[in-house]
Amino acid sequence: MKKALLSALLTGISVAGFAQNNTSTVTQGGTSQTASIGQAGNNLTSTISQSGVSNATNLAIVDQTNQHSVIFTGTNQYQNAIINQNNGSVNNRAGILQRGSGVSAAQSNTATVNQNNSGSGTTGLQTGNRTASRAGLGNWAGVEQVGTGNAATINQNDGAKANFAELWQRGTDNINTSITQSGGTNNKAEIFQGDDRRLVDPDVDGTNGVNVSGNSAIIDQSNSTDNTAKVKQFSNSNTATVTQTGTGSQGNDAFIRQGKSLDDDGVNDVTGGITNTALIQQTGSNSSGNSASAIQTGSNGTASIYQTGNVTENVAFIDQISGFQNSGTINQTSFGGATTDNEAYITQHGDAAGAYHIAVITQDAATSNFAAIQQGRTGGSSSNNRAFINQVSGISSSSATINQNTTVDGTNNKAQIDQLASTLNQATMSQQGSSNVAGLIQTGAGNNTATITQTGNFNVVGGPGTTTQFNSLPANSFAIQNGSGNTMTVVQDGAGATSGNFNQAVLSQIGNSNLIDLQQTITSGGSGNISTINQNGNSNSAVVRQLNGATP
Repeated sequence: MKKALLSALLTGISVAGFAQNNTSTVTQGGTSQTASIGQAGNNLTSTISQSGVSNATNLAIVDQTNQHSVIFTGTNQYQNAIINQNNGSVNNRAGILQRGSGVSAAQSNTATVNQNNSGSGTTGLQTGNRTASRAGLGNWAGVEQVGTGNAATINQNDGAKANFAELWQRGTDNINTSITQSGGTNNKAEIFQGDDRRLVDPDVDGTNGVNVSGNSAIIDQSNSTDNTAKVKQFSNSNTATVTQTGTGSQGNDAFIRQGKSLDDDGVNDVTGGITNTALIQQTGSNSSGNSASAIQTGSNGTASIYQTGNVTENVAFIDQISGFQNSGTINQTSFGGATTDNEAYITQHGDAAGAYHIAVITQDAATSNFAAIQQGRTGGSSSNNRAFINQVSGISSSSATINQNTTVDGTNNKAQIDQLASTLNQATMSQQGSSNVAGLIQTGAGNNTATITQTGNFNVVGGPGTTTQFNSLPANSFAIQNGSGNTMTVVQDGAGATSGNFNQAVLSQIGNSNLIDLQQTITSGGSGNISTINQNGNSNSAVVRQLNGATP
């Protein structure tokens, strides 16, 4: 979109200068104004101001680029462009293009677009596929920068409605990049740092597109509804933050993608990218109907999603596709209110070096919430992962699921589910491999269900205590269900082992009319399984089966 968008806008633009230290200023008042500035050289400054009582259907374009194929170098090369379309800005369009000698040039470009107070009456996005502004649509602002150390800012505030802002940067160390669309509705913001269409969209020097690193991107859509935010960053050490917070922050959608882009053969490269950080905040006293997604490829990534307040019908999704030592956190909490009908998903794949992933989901005061963590990969082991789902403070009718290596063997994984002060909840854990640990605690009135399945050797089902989270579980501690009418089903299967299983289950129920169903199976030559069951109350039942293959 960006190529067609900016190219169409810049067609026919006049060149204001072809030297160094040029400065151009244009001031216009009224409606349906057009201003375009073209500059080439070093140390360029352009300012366009379009304002007035009725500030509508204006068009402003700044092109600061090497238009005549002259390579400018030097220690003090910069370009500065400002477009102001304020005072009731509506149906306006603004575009800035800053390009130097290529992505390796030591440039410091600065671009700022202000389109504050969009007013009312707009019905749709001014998407930018035409060279003239159209009445009845919101504002559009676009910035493209090629170089290093650039800064770009787009402000569409004060009740912005149906505005569209997009920033494109190809280069490294662009750390001051932001879009702000606060107090509005139906806005769209996109930041792209790097290039995810390497063959389709070649760089200015004719080579394939680039993966960039060391960039920072911020989108702020606070106190707003029905907005969309998207950030894409490619390669390493990038930081992306999307904020959609405030009273009545509803119906917003946030998406962050970090990692490598397409390979030269057009195949998606899912192995690249390290040390990226993604943060999405969707919070408020009545935060509902929001959606947040963070996708990372590579290693040492950190992704965090916060959907807090009186949150209802929110969805959060983290997918860390490859690598090792990634961390994912989803927090859907109430600050004393209630959380209802929320969903949280974390998926973490590993690699041959061992995964060492950490996944944490927290939901409190919850009704009909769902949390799921999947750790493992296809075609190899994934080890040393930690998964923790914490559903606390009066939850009911909620479910928590953790799967670790359900298709291949893994080792030293730990899974824990806490459902506290709870009723009518479900906890499910599945682990495949050896030396894995599953911890469970369910407390409250009762009628909870827990199902734990472990396949392999030296696995343990026990209790996490109350504060250990996904760290080492206390020795010989119990997996706990506290209340009445609970059901705990545990299966430990020594499949694939020819000798020695040594699985251990330590289970406890306190209350009445509870059921424990435990099955431990060894294969030929296997032995050493241990089961310990404690039930305290009335009308409880315990069934223990320790099997040799299919033979009791």
